[in-house]
Amino acid sequence: MPHVMQASHRVTIETDSNRTLSFKERVRRHFAKGHPKDDKVKYLTRAMFAFQAITQLYVSLKYLVPHIFQDYDPWTQYYIKVGVCYLCINAVVNWLCVMLYDTSFRRTKDRPEYNVEAVCENNPDHFVGRIANQDKNGNIPNSSQTDDWSSWVYCITCQMNIPPRAHHCDYCKKCIIKRDHHCFMVGTCIGFKNQRYFIILAFYSTIIGLLAGYFTGKYLYDVFVPTSCVSDFFLPVTFYRMLFGNIDLQTFLLIYHSHLLVPMGCIASIYFVSQMIIVSQGVTLYEIAKKVDVKCTRPVNENFRSVFGDFWGLNFLFPAQIIFRQREDGKSWDGIKIMKRRKVAKS
Repeated sequence: MPHVMQASHRVTIETDSNRTLSFKERVRRHFAKGHPKDDKVKYLTRAMFAFQAITQLYVSLKYLVPHIFQDYDPWTQYYIKVGVCYLCINAVVNWLCVMLYDTSFRRTKDRPEYNVEAVCENNPDHFVGRIANQDKNGNIPNSSQTDDWSSWVYCITCQMNIPPRAHHCDYCKKCIIKRDHHCFMVGTCIGFKNQRYFIILAFYSTIIGLLAGYFTGKYLYDVFVPTSCVSDFFLPVTFYRMLFGNIDLQTFLLIYHSHLLVPMGCIASIYFVSQMIIVSQGVTLYEIAKKVDVKCTRPVNENFRSVFGDFWGLNFLFPAQIIFRQREDGKSWDGIKIMKRRKVAKS
């Protein structure tokens, strides 16, 4: 009986606390629980991106380019098709790199910075700022909350020390190095190792979305609109008519793409412009959202080289990170000083 009373009391407390939470905080806590359906959404968005890339390349080479550029000679059409393939390949490669590059900070016992106190004694200048004082269990006392935010801290959830500018992600269940934000469309966190690929992906998605959206709309206007009605552009009706043979497969794909391309291009352009501005200032979206006072003394070109590596402009032509790697290691930051330190990661 006492156990029942305690359980009911605990439920009452949790219910009362949830009532005081904002809608944004409730949504964050819901997705942070890690339900199995959250993984299904992640894999669904990835499958939709793969389907979009394959089918878009097919209809572009098969229908859009021959129709839009029908007045051009065959060699011109050939080079335009090569350009279309180039755009699609670069977008897919950077999309894969965003997902496959793990930007989390892992617990490794054989790594020297795992023992923060030992590293501090042997090389006190290794860190940006001052190492937070920890007890024997690795916890940080409350008095150290006034220390410089750029020092290493202890993540209670992951139970390990994390470097400056690393933060715990409730969705990934990991501490992310130089965490910028969690991208639900890709299904992973954007941080130190994959931010450059995310920016290039947004760049190519902008071009593909806007150009392909215009070409798709022009093709449908010339070929399909004269013999169709407004309801045919409503996707459920389009799919129904395709099943019963009233609309062919390529027309269904074109109408499907027309609903996605322009919104995708607009959203990607917003991400691209905002990321370029953030990178030029030497900060992250997380630091801006949390109002962290970051002082960057590096020039703009150095901020771009920190993310993209040397000759950073080449990344927009091909994945130049294979040749020109980033200078920082994700644990120390030259020319970056955090004036106000955030509290230890919550459990």
